[in-house]
Amino acid sequence: MLKQSIFLGLLVSSTLIPARAQNLPIITVGYMAPLSGSLSGIGEEVRNVALGALNDARAEFRGLGFDLRFKSFDDADQADTAKAQAQLAVADPNILVLIGPLYSDSALTVSDFLFAGKLAMLSPTATATTLTDRSLSNVSRLVARDDAQAAAAVKFLTQTLGAKSVTLINDSTSSGRGLTVQIASGLRDAGIKVLGNIGTAPILSTTSTERLQVLGKTDFSSVLSTIKDLKPNVVYYGGQYDTAAALLSSMKKAGISVPFVGSDNLNTSSFYGLAGENARGIYISSTIAPPAAYPRAKDFAAKYQKSFGKEVSGVGLLAYDATQVALRALRTTLKGGQKPSRSSVQAALRKITLKSSETLTGDIAFNRDGDRMKSNVYILQVGSDLLPRVNSVIPVNLK
Repeated sequence: MLKQSIFLGLLVSSTLIPARAQNLPIITVGYMAPLSGSLSGIGEEVRNVALGALNDARAEFRGLGFDLRFKSFDDADQADTAKAQAQLAVADPNILVLIGPLYSDSALTVSDFLFAGKLAMLSPTATATTLTDRSLSNVSRLVARDDAQAAAAVKFLTQTLGAKSVTLINDSTSSGRGLTVQIASGLRDAGIKVLGNIGTAPILSTTSTERLQVLGKTDFSSVLSTIKDLKPNVVYYGGQYDTAAALLSSMKKAGISVPFVGSDNLNTSSFYGLAGENARGIYISSTIAPPAAYPRAKDFAAKYQKSFGKEVSGVGLLAYDATQVALRALRTTLKGGQKPSRSSVQAALRKITLKSSETLTGDIAFNRDGDRMKSNVYILQVGSDLLPRVNSVIPVNLK
């Protein structure tokens, strides 16, 4: 049965050590996400969920003879920062598995360092196709890859929206650029005109006040001129949500009302808060659905709302499931009271199978490359109430 007793002890500091556990061997689950910068909101949500799930398991692990701990690493969604944080994680011998990073640039950067350190990483949300194409034995993820999202987006753009021409915009991150390149290829194969794939500078800010100032001053004049000159049927954007919010605002001020489709990173409460009314009516191709689309997440979402006064996103649900996979991998390697090796945890994680009754987001099993064998791509539409709703679901089945 799925345990959802978390959040009662969520606000307990992860540094507190129960008295009875002080002399037990330490097992630490690491977590890497942006805890500072413009994407810190989603990072804090995932930290809340992961820490809560770990707190729930501490008594069980004490009974097994181990002190289960949690250690967070702030990558600020910056590859260089993620690299330094990965080195710290590898240097801590108590860390046996790492949850994260959330975003592809950081995940791609740290995966090689973690592989060298034989440290397993499980990203709840990173989508870059190349992340698992390299067959690194330590890398796994819980969402569909960019190539699956690209295929779903092409299908939606052509069959549902009936687009004859599309302008692609990306935020110059490897994830945003890589996704739009794949979509461009699919559109051309379908006989659709691709009127440019324009890269913008990503927004890099550290505080809420600074973020709002940067959003208001971001210059999209060349992008807007291109859209006006080319007159596409649809604009597709791939990249982070803060840049998307600024782009939508600029498009509205310029009087551009062309249908807008964004990538999965837009599917967060932070984006809807930043974009406001500019998000109404847009579409999002997403590897993550709103919590309401996951039947088993209702109670979990209600408890999160009660504890933190805000709604949990689909990212939080995936973080919870990622933590359950990590805990299962640890349990399977605890033999005879001996602390497991990183190599044994890494091998165990790739073989973990969880039924939908044990998770929030459905069956979990990995193929030999570390991709989830059953996942979905969702086409969402943002309503007048700024809430996303599922327009269609495209299953992704891998071998």
